[in-house]
Amino acid sequence: MTERPRSFVLQVAYDQYELLGARWWHEGLTLKPVAFAGSALGADASRRAALKVLAGLGVGAVFAGVAFRGCSSDEDASTSSSPPLAAADAQRQYGLLYAADGASFVWTDTTPNDANGDPLVRDSLQLLAAELQPKVARWQPFYLPTLASSLLAPDATELRAKIPFVNSAAMQQAFLRGQALAELIAFAEAPAKWLIVVDLPGPLSVAFAAGLAKHATPVCMFGNWPHPRGVVPAHMTLSALLFHRPQLTASPHEGELAAALVLDRDRLRPYDNASDRFDNRYVVQLPPAKELRDIHRVLYVVPGDGQAGSEQELDDLNETFVSWRSVGIPVRMVGAADFLPDNEFAGQGEEASHKQVAGGGGHAPRHYWGGNRATHGWWLHSLGSRPPDGAPMQAPTQRMAGDGYEPQRRPVGASGFADVGKVPGPADPSRSRRSTSGGSWSRSSGGGSS
Repeated sequence: MTERPRSFVLQVAYDQYELLGARWWHEGLTLKPVAFAGSALGADASRRAALKVLAGLGVGAVFAGVAFRGCSSDEDASTSSSPPLAAADAQRQYGLLYAADGASFVWTDTTPNDANGDPLVRDSLQLLAAELQPKVARWQPFYLPTLASSLLAPDATELRAKIPFVNSAAMQQAFLRGQALAELIAFAEAPAKWLIVVDLPGPLSVAFAAGLAKHATPVCMFGNWPHPRGVVPAHMTLSALLFHRPQLTASPHEGELAAALVLDRDRLRPYDNASDRFDNRYVVQLPPAKELRDIHRVLYVVPGDGQAGSEQELDDLNETFVSWRSVGIPVRMVGAADFLPDNEFAGQGEEASHKQVAGGGGHAPRHYWGGNRATHGWWLHSLGSRPPDGAPMQAPTQRMAGDGYEPQRRPVGASGFADVGKVPGPADPSRSRRSTSGGSWSRSSGGGSS
């Protein structure tokens, strides 16, 4: 059977927007930037209006990045011995819980209310992908609604019924660290020429981006679907998106804003082909250098917590970073862990020394790069921007994550990314078409199982 072209296919259309209108799904796991026609959702768009946007995607905006084949065709179902599939393709073709073998999603650090203190409205879950579309038009082609759009899957009823908000202590800290970087961007010269690549574990990237959102347009690039046995705990990232939805969707759409590409550092998590895991890993494609000719500064945010590999760009970013550097776009690494709470001014009043923690029910010390205002201002000065008038400046005495970093091309490996996110196809496609059990699936292949 010849390979299907990766094109946009109208799967179903309704006249009533309450029935979710027209769904446009992009076939194929390799997601490429696609231009959006039409305007982004306005900052004051209601959820009802967002539903109308989803309903009218066929005439208003092309909904890029969502690979969904729906029910497999008779031609697909008649395949007798299926080759390995991209994990997301397998889920889209055979169901969200394909090969789950009865396993259920497990969440930790759940909370009843979102970052604004509001309860979860489950009727709004299917609007998440549309609401997260960046407000700034130039970044819309690089937004991947794949993860958020898993909530639209026909068999995601249980996921929609059970998914909670999550907000861990680590997320709260990541939010404060994002706010600290946002304060620096607010004083930077020409912030619209700054690009921030946030590469932390999924929920922490979401929280960090939420902290940035007042000064940097969040562009989510989560390219997989959640699975109960997934190598990548994407369901936790999805819950974090729901928790921080108020900040992420209220991001300004006018003015001098930086952009923040929001990645999940677990996307290339080590995986040893264990038979009880589902390989929902994936690679990302950042904007090519030609799309960033007006970008003067790239900040690459890594954990920087001293753990092995916490100060290295992942393999799927290396070539792109090198290409950016080759055309004169500097890439500077910054460790999230280097934004530390400052207790020096704790006695000078809450407004001067504390920040509201999103959903945390209280306040926490402001975070600064290097742990105090003086090093905070020095860092901005070191990037070529003038800190606020009268702000103290002092170089840090300790080593900071990313000191001396410059991207250098390195080999990815003989196989590259060929095996990332591949799962065995079903031994009997017609039987597995809508099955949520992977009993025969996990035993039908000698290797590369979940």
